[in-house]
Parts: sequence; structure tokens; C-alpha cells
Amino acid sequence: VHMYFRTVTDLAPEITRFNAWGLIDDLGSMHHILRPETIESVFVLWRTTKAQIYRNWGQRLLSAFARMKSSYGFTSLNNVNKPSSQRNEMPSFFVA
Repeated sequence: VHMYFRTVTDLAPEITRFNAWGLIDDLGSMHHILRPETIESVFVLWRTTKAQIYRNWGQRLLSAFARMKSSYGFTSLNNVNKPSSQRNEMPSFFVA
């Protein structure tokens, strides 16, 4: 979740690399295409452990996704650090 919470939108870029100094963003892949897997994982962690931290993280992630609501659905982003850089697309797996 730290890949999410360090951006302006609280959404993770599509590609983040790891090295000895921490997380490094791939500047050519700062887009976000509404992948729901992290929210699902945090939900399973909460159900398994009942640890409040996972509910808090889940709420923060859901709020970030809710901010991507558009007139006809949800929108992907061209850059997770620029909330106004919305794409005119919503992958079908987002609502599957």
C-alpha cells in the first residue's frame, strides 16, 4: 500500500521498481488503470486478522478510487501525481 499512499492521488503507478534505497517510479509508467487487486488483498487481510490497520488502508484506497468517478463510470489516469490527467477509459475488469 505504500506504493499508493506516496502519490498525490493515493493511487499507485502501473510500474514501481524496488532497489536498496526504496521504491523508484518508472517515469514512463506513471499511469493507473484502476486495478482493484490491492483493495481485495487488504480486505482479505482484515477478514483474516481483524487488524484495524487493514480497514483503514482499505478505506483510504476506496476513497482514492471514488475520486476517479466520472459522468459515466470511473476514469483511469495518465499520471498518478496529476489528478486532472484523466483518460477517457475504464477497463472492464474494474467492475468484474
